[in-house]
Amino acid sequence: MSETFWDRHGLHGVMAEFETPEDLLDAAERAYAAGYRKMEGYSPLPVEGLAEAIGFTRHWVAPTVLVGGVLGCCGGFGLLWWITKIAYAHNVAGRPFNSWPRLHSRDVRVYRVAGSSNGGIRHARNEWPAAALSSRVQ
Repeated sequence: MSETFWDRHGLHGVMAEFETPEDLLDAAERAYAAGYRKMEGYSPLPVEGLAEAIGFTRHWVAPTVLVGGVLGCCGGFGLLWWITKIAYAHNVAGRPFNSWPRLHSRDVRVYRVAGSSNGGIRHARNEWPAAALSSRVQ
């Protein structure tokens, strides 16, 4: 008899469907107790305790993105301020040189539209971070 894929590579994954959230929670706790660590739990509604049952922990991604966004915002505002105050100073409609409406460029509006469309897509697909990441191990 020849060697099969399963003999060579072992079990890759299992998918299951449960009738109640309690069944899902019980199965997740038993799988974690059996030593499985790379698993995810999906549900159309949040299941209390599922994140803890599968060993979900917070990651460094969200704080890193926040710091990057704040630094990018400050850097962009600083660059616009430097350009309009020092490098190419010109008065627009009598506003002061350090006026944020004066520096409110078209790019900011584009980012706002992109962010709202991203939010709309996430809402339509039910992929908000609080619901999606609370029951996922990465």
